Amino acid sequence: MRTGSEAALQQIGQMWEGVLRTQPGQEIMLARLIFDAADILRQHANLLGALEDRSRDANARAVLAREVFAAHIESAVLELVLAVVRENWSEPGDLIQALEYLGIDTVLLGAQREDLLSKTEEELYHAMRVLKKQRDLRLILNDTFYPRAERSKLVERVFAKVNPYTRFLISHAVRRTEHYSIAASLSLYVQRSAQHAKHLVAAVASAIPLSAAQEARLAQILADHYGKEIRLHTTIEPAVIGGLRIHVQDDVIDGTIATRLAAVKDLLKK
Repeated sequence: MRTGSEAALQQIGQMWEGVLRTQPGQEIMLARLIFDAADILRQHANLLGALEDRSRDANARAVLAREVFAAHIESAVLELVLAVVRENWSEPGDLIQALEYLGIDTVLLGAQREDLLSKTEEELYHAMRVLKKQRDLRLILNDTFYPRAERSKLVERVFAKVNPYTRFLISHAVRRTEHYSIAASLSLYVQRSAQHAKHLVAAVASAIPLSAAQEARLAQILADHYGKEIRLHTTIEPAVIGGLRIHVQDDVIDGTIATRLAAVKDLLKK
């Protein structure tokens, strides 16, 4: 999203957070309705085009949206959709993306209310690691040939021990596979969770486990560089051979021996 859309999303998100405080325990239900609204728009390109048309009056767009959604979604979610529709989003696709982000944030705010935000972030990251290692499971969950309901049931079995907010988000990642891979969705959820917790996520791969002191030192170095608290998610990957590979947002810091060896091999081929 461009700056204008991000500012609009932030403003709507703050308004919506106030609404959620009046409906504790309803976050997953409300998120499901938000996602349903986004799905309806994806399925009806002409409707989406009309609602994204910045040349149309904002109130006219809201009237159209009310006619479409009033009979299908709860009143609080309807008002949220109308607020989204009234905005002049910077680019096509931002309207649906805004609804997706608001749905995700609704779930995360529920987790935060129950003091489960940190656990949810950890469980989402663990799910990413499980899917990376278990190729067959990853392929099945990403394969739209299999009915969505069956894949969701599989998520319920495989991730039965995670908290309800995590499990709902993983199931929603399955729901999004027509547009995004599950890995991409889970990565987005982790980043949104980190934003709510007001820290950055650093995914760290190393050949051997880091000690507690090494993790603390690395987190402090990264925090000093980025100017924000850093939460480390570490994984053991023997293929890196030695050193560390670190992902922070879009930055990749690769100090692994494997990468250096690959660079040498490329040089020798020239």
